[in-house]
Amino acid sequence: MVTLHVPLTRMGRCPTFHMAEAGFFRKLKAGCVFINAARGPVAVSDDLIAALGSGQVAHAVLDTWEGEPRIRADVMACAGIGTPHIAGYSYDGKVAGTVMVYREVCRFLGVPAAWTPDAAMPAPPVPEVCVDAAGRDREDVLWDVVRQVYDIEADDRRLRDTMSLPAAERGEALRSCAAAIRNGGSSALRGS
Repeated sequence: MVTLHVPLTRMGRCPTFHMAEAGFFRKLKAGCVFINAARGPVAVSDDLIAALGSGQVAHAVLDTWEGEPRIRADVMACAGIGTPHIAGYSYDGKVAGTVMVYREVCRFLGVPAAWTPDAAMPAPPVPEVCVDAAGRDREDVLWDVVRQVYDIEADDRRLRDTMSLPAAERGEALRSCAAAIRNGGSSALRGS
């Protein structure tokens, strides 16, 4: 499994723009799972489609898309799971970002960082995950765990529904889909 979580950079010693290209995919273990939760242009869409077609990559999970918000229908069709660039929108993620900014401002101002987000954190909607794994395939057990805290398949369906629109309308539909998810339009990203 290869998962990308890098910023999009075009210059410097290690630019990430089109980092995942044909040569990158050829170096992966055949049959791997590829996840892009970074930025869309980190992966070359045509090269990912080719890697999926050859079996070099068995499954792709994409939260970011080259050319977004205008997602290519052929890339969406090849993705096993697709979400509308929402990976960083959990409540926990927002709190973590706030803490990072707070600590950096405190450091800059030369004052001790005393505040912690503990009081701001709600109880998780799923405080405990219980799964009986006895005699079951690991992938089935993993899906049971994920489904208890996040219905990624519902978000995937919402995104795929936007693909039926004319290409010119997909960008706005994608933004609306992502906004609905961020604002609680699904069970996604509930702070768990």
